[in-house]
Amino acid sequence: MKNKLLLFVFLFCNLYNPISIYFTLLINLLILLFLTKAYKLNFCLNSNITICTSVVFFLSIFIMVLNFNLNMYVLGKYSRVLISSFLIGLICGNISVSLKQIIKSLSFVFLLHIVAVGVQIVYPDISLPMAIFFGFGRDGDVINDMIFRKLGLSTSYDTAGLIAILAMVLYFFRYYYEGKIVWLLVSLVSLISCIFISRTGMLVGALLLFILLLYLFFTQHGSKRLVAIIGLTSGICIVCYMVLPILAATTSFFDYTANVDVSFGNDYTTGTTSGLLGGSHLNAIRSVSPLELILGYGIDPNDVQGMASDIGYVKIIYHVGIVGLLCILWLYFYLFINTFYMNKMFRQKNINIEILSRFFMLYIMVMMVFNYKSLEIYSRGTHDLLLILFYFMCSFSWKNVVDNMKLNC
Repeated sequence: MKNKLLLFVFLFCNLYNPISIYFTLLINLLILLFLTKAYKLNFCLNSNITICTSVVFFLSIFIMVLNFNLNMYVLGKYSRVLISSFLIGLICGNISVSLKQIIKSLSFVFLLHIVAVGVQIVYPDISLPMAIFFGFGRDGDVINDMIFRKLGLSTSYDTAGLIAILAMVLYFFRYYYEGKIVWLLVSLVSLISCIFISRTGMLVGALLLFILLLYLFFTQHGSKRLVAIIGLTSGICIVCYMVLPILAATTSFFDYTANVDVSFGNDYTTGTTSGLLGGSHLNAIRSVSPLELILGYGIDPNDVQGMASDIGYVKIIYHVGIVGLLCILWLYFYLFINTFYMNKMFRQKNINIEILSRFFMLYIMVMMVFNYKSLEIYSRGTHDLLLILFYFMCSFSWKNVVDNMKLNC
């Protein structure tokens, strides 16, 4: 029971970061101290994750020294990732929970976000206090002006949309493997919640669910195939009557002159999503030399006049250059490939590892897409959760390999 409670607090705090990121680090440290006191500490860290995060951190220091500046945002960001990765690795290696319990806890953590979006729709006055509690750093007028859009338990609309899509994917795979229709219904609700969060979430979520339902149709038989047909029909109706009208009225992809939504006021205005080829958001890297792109500046583009950009890849290039970006992308490639092999190793042997591994691989791909809209990869919340799931899957894989070795001896 204690471990289940610790797991929930661990997942909730690392994904949503209530109060502040420092509070999350404190929670992680307290959990580790509790585990150290209760059990014999197993000091087991993934060397590739540790080396990569260390390299990126020291690279950021080197770049700031090279450019004769000390940017507290960049220093704080990459030092936090290093410390957080270290604590997460130690906690996951010492907390004893099953993959089934991890899936249940993660499903509940995601559900709280979807419910929060619904509650904020019914009671819009609580949107601002909740945003402040979860560390919303922008002017509160932004939330008051965007009455139609909801943050849930997140601090940005894009991250909120990303979490809703991840919830949709996890619930879909639970339905696919466990066969309970309630998970498919909750998956559809998660997609619908994206309508009240972000355009990127609507677009990516609708496309992804369409692909997943097609996968369900072609790989399953009987009632599940019928459910896939009903789901596809419902999804097409949602897209045609809810998603496309909002996108058509608010994005220059459909109409270059569009600026405001005819039915939702100023809640959806053209931004990064509306300029799918980047527009002014790519100006930050168009006007710098190749050497500066490779090494970076050690600062955030929003700190440079005329160079503001929301694109996550641009931000990382400014922080640690193309060299640092390649290190981070290599880390995600490493996580993806190892998870792919874990999925292959335990396919048709354990449905829990299949659910988590398939969810994990889509998690990385969706993050890469969203990172074009805002900084999501190697960022608080979503990156930390990714490491947590990877460490838990590795722990499961290692234990089963050892057990098989003992049986064969």
